Amino acid sequence: MNIAFLISSLSSGGAERVASLLCNAWQEAGHRVDLLTFQAEDAPVHYKLAPGVTHHPLGLMKASRSLPAFVCNGLRRVLAVRRVLQRLRPDALVSFVTDTNVIAILAAGSLGIPVVISERIHPAAHPVGGLRHWLRKRTYPRASRIVVQTADIAAWVQRHIKAEAAVIPNPVRLDDFQRQPEKTARSDSRRRLIAVGRLTPQKGYDLLLEAFARLAETHADWDLTIFGEGDQRQELERAVRAHGLAARVSLPGISDDLHAELAVADLYVHPSRYEGYPNALVEALASGLCCVATDCTGANREILQDGGFGLLVRPEDADDLAATLDRAMSDPELRRRFSERAPTAVQPCALDDIAARWLQLLEGMTAHPAEVKRGERFTFGANWARFLSELDERRVRLAEASLKDMLEVETLQGKTFLDAGSGSGLFSLAARRLGARVHSFDYDPRSVDCTRELKHRFFPDDPDWTVEEASVLDKDYLERLGSFDVVYAWGVLHHTGAMWEALENVAPRVGKKGRLFLAIYNDQGWASNGWRIVKKTYNALPVALRWLILLPAFLRLWGPTSLRDLQRGRPGYTWRNYAETSLRGMSPWRDVVDWVGGYPFEVAKPEEILDFYQSRGFVAHRIKTAGNGIGCNEFVFEKHA
Repeated sequence: MNIAFLISSLSSGGAERVASLLCNAWQEAGHRVDLLTFQAEDAPVHYKLAPGVTHHPLGLMKASRSLPAFVCNGLRRVLAVRRVLQRLRPDALVSFVTDTNVIAILAAGSLGIPVVISERIHPAAHPVGGLRHWLRKRTYPRASRIVVQTADIAAWVQRHIKAEAAVIPNPVRLDDFQRQPEKTARSDSRRRLIAVGRLTPQKGYDLLLEAFARLAETHADWDLTIFGEGDQRQELERAVRAHGLAARVSLPGISDDLHAELAVADLYVHPSRYEGYPNALVEALASGLCCVATDCTGANREILQDGGFGLLVRPEDADDLAATLDRAMSDPELRRRFSERAPTAVQPCALDDIAARWLQLLEGMTAHPAEVKRGERFTFGANWARFLSELDERRVRLAEASLKDMLEVETLQGKTFLDAGSGSGLFSLAARRLGARVHSFDYDPRSVDCTRELKHRFFPDDPDWTVEEASVLDKDYLERLGSFDVVYAWGVLHHTGAMWEALENVAPRVGKKGRLFLAIYNDQGWASNGWRIVKKTYNALPVALRWLILLPAFLRLWGPTSLRDLQRGRPGYTWRNYAETSLRGMSPWRDVVDWVGGYPFEVAKPEEILDFYQSRGFVAHRIKTAGNGIGCNEFVFEKHA
């Protein structure tokens, strides 16, 4: 696939390191990668890019020192990025860091390019205000996907942005950091405490110097080296002199061979006030170092697995930091134990695995648009979006009535409800209003957006209703969800292109004594084959010509009914009352377009569905057949096995 990546620059930072690692890994995997930055063409590039990665420096790094400058610079960046995207036409755009994420979403705008954005630090610890906050809140929900590094950040996104976020940790090229005995040998007997990161207040090096000063006399054989560069250099150098540590503490700047520096260290310390997902801490663990880190907002605790793979200290507490460092510096056996287990903690961060997870997300996100573009799939979500504009309380109550009728219940209080292929989200909403805890997913991104919109309208900030983009053909995804009291898949599985596989996949998601509510198109023999040709032709045609199929199909579907109404002296009666007589609460025109466009298209006879599920431990509880019509056969099964 063709991937565009947008980041402010390729200076020496954690986000920049991750961007370069991912771009290089994707290019090596055979994908085309274009990296867009705002830096000047002659600006230094700290992280080396693979020869096949094309760098597009836009020369727009001018600082924004006032609100008008911020707006003007932002608009220039949006237009510049948009021009490059129009030329490249990537399959997806990935962006890192808040301000750049906003620009990516605005630039991709109406181009139809899916945008994946990523926060690289915990927003709660690094808040943005004013216009930046307003822009983030308004634009982030328009991203195709949001990626964060920890579950805690994902929860923040859910609460404050009203959007779901995927969790993918930072990648590390683990082989680069394996400790080799020949490299760790030193000619001197001195011990080395090491820290790595930008020289900024966030990293807490002022606290580290204070703590080390208290230990300097007790641990006279230990030295401290802080690698990195930043605005706080002069302040830290003054602190070193003030503590009388000039002979024991060094700030050599950015290392060209950090692997080697970590290999000869004895202990690593990460004293941050707040974090995102610190690469340096992960790399220290990969190097087999005993690590001390603050239990601050961010991923430190998650990376060290609650202290199982390193020592945690209270943030902003020089006393606790000094005491914990004293413990580690005094106890070689403690350092050895943590050193031996350290690499195990970061195995999930292996570059190949993380790059593959990103690719899986990107490919899954772009697969649906590609199938639509090739005429292989209908965009149900577009119809659902139009349907939502007509949704009212009466139609929601009709959906509730449909569930209560077929499931033979008055409430779903205390039950769990899986909406596999949520479409507009109407029946997820109905289930939630009936008291169920609901998990909704759909393969169509616009259907997911519709479901999220319904949740936002009726149940904002509700932890008992989650909405995700996923495929019912993704068996691993379904297994992670567990089992449910009710699994609902109305009119969905026959549009997957692999209906019987989908029917198989939903069966294990039904808990014991749980209910499976299905609707599958009725097999009409030759008539179904004819409709399959109509549907495939409709989707293969350009949008401007689809009326050539839609109009005759509309006459075929509504002509006889309209004629009967006319003969009975009540013209248009069925059309006007369609929503009231349709338990699903849909509008007649939306149903016509969905029917004609509904592709892929598979059908089954009622007895085929019955035999399929009865052989898997299900008992048919209710059945409604379509007779000889073109509609769906409805089934409610109960799981006994």
